Amino acid sequence: MKRSVLPDGLECQYGNKIRTQVVSFCQENVRCKLPPPQNWQELNGKEVTVALRNQIFHSVVRFTPSHIHHSNYRVAPNESKERPHFLCVCTLVWNGAKFLKEWIMYHSYIGVQKFFIYDNNSDDEIESVLESLHYYNVSRHPWPWVKTQEASFSHCMARASNQCVWVAFIDVDEFIFPKNLSSFNKDRTMEAPLHSLIKQHDLLHNGKLGQLKVSNFNFGPSGLTTLPRSGQMVNYICRMKVPKRVKSIVRASAVDSSYCSRVHYFDLKVGYVSGNARRKDAVIHHYKWHVWQDFKLKFARRAATYVTDWGQNKDLDSFDRTPGLGTQPIEPHDWIHQFCEIKDTSLRDLITNASRLHAAGKLLWER
Repeated sequence: MKRSVLPDGLECQYGNKIRTQVVSFCQENVRCKLPPPQNWQELNGKEVTVALRNQIFHSVVRFTPSHIHHSNYRVAPNESKERPHFLCVCTLVWNGAKFLKEWIMYHSYIGVQKFFIYDNNSDDEIESVLESLHYYNVSRHPWPWVKTQEASFSHCMARASNQCVWVAFIDVDEFIFPKNLSSFNKDRTMEAPLHSLIKQHDLLHNGKLGQLKVSNFNFGPSGLTTLPRSGQMVNYICRMKVPKRVKSIVRASAVDSSYCSRVHYFDLKVGYVSGNARRKDAVIHHYKWHVWQDFKLKFARRAATYVTDWGQNKDLDSFDRTPGLGTQPIEPHDWIHQFCEIKDTSLRDLITNASRLHAAGKLLWER
C-alpha cells in the first residue's frame, strides 16, 4: 500500500505557535511528530491543526499529554497482557439503529468483547438503542464527516489499539460466520468461535498474522417485502455464488504507524503478513440488498467511502452500486427475487438452534 506524497510545506501545529514535522500522510489521516516535552503542559487541551504554508486545516484532535506513553513517547502494550479485550469491532453507521441489537448480540455471542460505534449523523434514536445495550460494552463516537469511512476506521484503530488485541472492521449488515459455531452451540465450555478462528490462522502463519481477511458473500431480498422483526440472519437466505471483496480482522500491534486504511484492510508493519480465512473455517454473510422499503433509503445518504450519493450520475460501474439499479430510487421489476443464485440457510439454521440466543421462545433481539 502506498502512502500519499507529503506536500511541500505541510506541518502540524499545536495551539497557535508550535509546529512539528508531519510523519505520515494517507488520505484524511495525518500523523504528527510530538512537540518538545517542555511544552506539553502549556499545550494541554489545545487543538492540533494541519498547516500548509499559511493555510490552516482544523481537526478533531486536542493535545492530551496524559495519553502519551513516556518511553520513547509511545510504547505498544504487550498484546493480551496489557490489552483487556482479545477481540473488538469497529463500524461506521448512519441510521442503522434498527439493526444494532441483532448485530451486537450475535457478535458478542461468538466472541466480540467491545464495540466501537462511529455515528455518522444518525437521526434514528441510535443513542437510546445503544443505551439499552450497555451490558455489551458498547461505546458511541460521533463522526459527522461524510465520505470519510477510511478516516473513521483509522481513528477507531488508534482508539482501540491500547484496549484490543484484534479489531474487526465490518458494517452492521455484515455478520461473521465461523463454521465452528455448530460445535459452540452444543458445548458451552468451548472457546469463543472467533477467538479460536483467529488463533488457528495465526498459528498457520507462525504467530506473524497481521490481519485475517474473510470472504464476503452478498445476500439478496430473498422474497421479502417488509423488514423482518426477527432480524437479518434468519430471513435473508438467498445469495450470490461468488464472494465480493473481503473484510478484515486486524491485529492492533501489527498496524503500520500511519494507521492507513483502505476500508477492507490496513497497511502492516514489516514482519507481519495478511492471511485469508479458509472458507471452510469462516465467511461473512453480507445482507446487502434488503427489502425495497429499507434499501431505497440508501439513495438519500450513505456512510460508505466509495459512492456517497447514488443519485449522482457518476461512478456508475462502482462495486458499491447495485447492478442495473441506475440513479433513481425506483423499485426494479421483481426486486424481491433478485441477487438469488444459491439458497443458503446455513447460518439461519444454527441461529435457530442456538439456545443461548433465545429467551421466552424468541430470539434475544426480538424482545
